[in-house]
Amino acid sequence: MTDGFETYLLQQLELKRDELDEQRRRLRRVEGDVARIREMVGLYLQYRETVTSSGPLAANVTRIKGGRIADIAAGLLRDSGGRARVVDLVRQLQAMGRLNGDTRSAYGTLVKTMQRYPERFSHSAPGEFALLEDALTLTPAPGRTRDPADA
Repeated sequence: MTDGFETYLLQQLELKRDELDEQRRRLRRVEGDVARIREMVGLYLQYRETVTSSGPLAANVTRIKGGRIADIAAGLLRDSGGRARVVDLVRQLQAMGRLNGDTRSAYGTLVKTMQRYPERFSHSAPGEFALLEDALTLTPAPGRTRDPADA
């Protein structure tokens, strides 16, 4: 009777060892996945930091919460001293989630929007717009209130 019980215990021990080996393999796979995810998150954080903290336009991007693209572009131009390259404005607006799509269509959208407001924006150089002096203080659109964070 002890021989049968020993055989049973040895079989059970072997099954548990196999299960343990399988769990160790799964753990190694999961650790590899976690390492890849951490690397991706690190790259994303570097990208996000670069987009939101580099260049003259990024100083106050986080305080501009919403509104029309023209209002946000005017705020970005004001923060950059009144002039900026359209490409820089497009990058900032895309980073904020205000312009979608590829860069070419976003560029076109922004340029067309700025051309609709000649009283606020002027084409100062190829690929560059300036905020007109009297537009440096933003006035809200009719029917809209000004965000206190923009003051």
